[in-house]
Amino acid sequence: MGSGDGTWPLHPSCHHVLEFEVNAINIFRGEEDAKVYQPGDPVFQSGECGEHMYVVLKGRIDIKIGDQIVETVQPSGIFGALALIDDEERSADAVAQTEVELALVDKKRFTYLVQNHPFFALYVLKLLAERLRRYSK
Repeated sequence: MGSGDGTWPLHPSCHHVLEFEVNAINIFRGEEDAKVYQPGDPVFQSGECGEHMYVVLKGRIDIKIGDQIVETVQPSGIFGALALIDDEERSADAVAQTEVELALVDKKRFTYLVQNHPFFALYVLKLLAERLRRYSK
């Protein structure tokens, strides 16, 4: 039942997803292969083949479709996961809004994380579902 303020209480298993979301950056902290981009640098462009998903360690990334910014990804946020899931071309551009530090996750590592950290998979699904709902409105 609702809590009276229009929200629904979380099922106990959902707390693990939120816990992973809060601590997601810890898995990638101290990343040796982190890549730094300067403001305005493209991380990838629509139509490119996607070989990595990215985790924002520092800074902000703008996700753009055409000239429109559809999302700004903050630290501990992820982007680019769709290309690893469906092996299709990138559907948007990703551009550094600020100086950013990104952890790169290739398909092998992504698969490992999904298999060995189930809440990582739930976190990715949650973000993809949020984006789908937002873009469908």
